[in-house]
Amino acid sequence: MSSRKPSPYSSFNSYNKIDSEMKEKAAKEKEDQKRQMQERQMQERQMQERQMQERQMQTAPQQMNPQMRNQMSAQQMQQQMNPQMQQMQQQMNPQMQQMQQQMNPQMQQMQQQMNPQMQQMNPQMQQPSRFKTIQSPEHLQNILTHGVEHFQTNFKTKGMQPPPMRLFLKLYTEWCTPCKKISPVLDEISLSEQTKDIIFMKFDADLIIKSQEPLAKHLVSTLKIGAVPAFYGFIDGQLVGNVMGADRKEIDQLLQKLM
Repeated sequence: MSSRKPSPYSSFNSYNKIDSEMKEKAAKEKEDQKRQMQERQMQERQMQERQMQERQMQTAPQQMNPQMRNQMSAQQMQQQMNPQMQQMQQQMNPQMQQMQQQMNPQMQQMQQQMNPQMQQMNPQMQQPSRFKTIQSPEHLQNILTHGVEHFQTNFKTKGMQPPPMRLFLKLYTEWCTPCKKISPVLDEISLSEQTKDIIFMKFDADLIIKSQEPLAKHLVSTLKIGAVPAFYGFIDGQLVGNVMGADRKEIDQLLQKLM
């Protein structure tokens, strides 16, 4: 039998196989080293985290202790103060009772003194006045020109014979001192039984005195306003008298003409 001649590439192929195995082994060792290094790094991080947690656990009681001490101090102070507060309250109670006993007669006396005044004020508070406020110059003009017509129509629609329309008109201003002084007297007169058939109306004269409107000037000229307060008496739209100023006697005479 003749022997086979070796291939010229056989030695080269063997070399390549050995070289490939060595490279694989080297790559595996490198990968093992990398994995071991990652495991060591992970272990180190875990150890650092545990150490940090342990330090936090150690420092937490130290931070809480001052708060706990303050809370305990507050509780102790409250426990110490409670008996003192109770003692003070016991001492004050007789004093308060004595003061209340002293004040009760004074309060009763003041109430007795105030009751008559309140009784006198109550009727006025319920119906302080029969004066109706005229809101505008147009409203005033309408009353002076058409007031009688509206007054009589109101009765006729009810099937009644209209009585004479008796109107007492007061002109005033907010800044007028005599107006303010005479006002309570006139309010009381308006509530009396003798003047129940008179219509009482009032109008702020500043609305026409200080105005440059033609209607305002017409009303000032018609009423011949020379001073405030000013008072006018009308029966069925006809002027029966007027008073300039707060003369009580002249006002009473004007009211007599309307009764």
